[in-house]
Amino acid sequence: MLLAQHQEPKDKQIQEAIYRLRQANAGKTSGAATSLQQPVPLMTTEAPEDVHHRKRIKLQPGWLYHASPDGVDENLLILLHGYGDTPEPYAKLARQMALPQTACLALPGPIGRVPGTPNGRAWYSEEDEDKSPTGGNSSSNSVTSTFQWLQQVLAGLQGSNGWQASHTHLFGFSQGGSAALHLALHCRGEAKLGSCVAVAAALLPQQLKGLIELQQQQQAAGSATPVLITHGSKDTEVPQSRAQATAAAAARTGMVACLQGTNVLSAHAGGERASPVVGAVSVCS
Repeated sequence: MLLAQHQEPKDKQIQEAIYRLRQANAGKTSGAATSLQQPVPLMTTEAPEDVHHRKRIKLQPGWLYHASPDGVDENLLILLHGYGDTPEPYAKLARQMALPQTACLALPGPIGRVPGTPNGRAWYSEEDEDKSPTGGNSSSNSVTSTFQWLQQVLAGLQGSNGWQASHTHLFGFSQGGSAALHLALHCRGEAKLGSCVAVAAALLPQQLKGLIELQQQQQAAGSATPVLITHGSKDTEVPQSRAQATAAAAARTGMVACLQGTNVLSAHAGGERASPVVGAVSVCS
């Protein structure tokens, strides 16, 4: 019986008590008491405003995407790995950098089955990479096909509800840096990107030749994407002369191109895998 006397009040009893309290305090408040017959609005917590700044992206096989850690995908950083590597280490690097208001997308090179690697990929075939400036540059050339593929990727990312060109940034290491530079050098005027950073990279001979041939046309196309090229003074994989020639050719087309040398032996010390990239990034920052 004692337990029955101390039962918790029912919902109806609670509502009646609240109603009496509101009636008693009606004279002390400017608002009228809420009728019991009317539903009392629930207190809701709205989703943070940054949710509305999320971008939707249709991922392709092998693409690794990470939204901005602060919920505002205002900018997009596209990362291109080196020869024989994969996007995974670069996706990890992007997470570690945790750039504010910046989503990151690590892309795999379109050429797979790199010899000597378990699942490494590349942006160009070794044959095309070593081709002289006077060599053919047909549509079957991997340099051309990779450039066209990256243009299509960029167009898709900047399409409806995508990122503005000026809020899109490129980061590439070694062969991936060459691909990033090649793409950035053709992004001008309204298509001008926010920036391009190439670590231990330079344009390939045939890319450099094409850039020189298009110099006047590029200048007429409007403002260009700013470029930063970093290069180890003792790098034997990508000669310093190629990096210097790339920066000079880019400057002649009206680009803001900065070549920053480093005293490290070479960012290629561990091959074109991602392990040396973090050190190179720290030197650039």
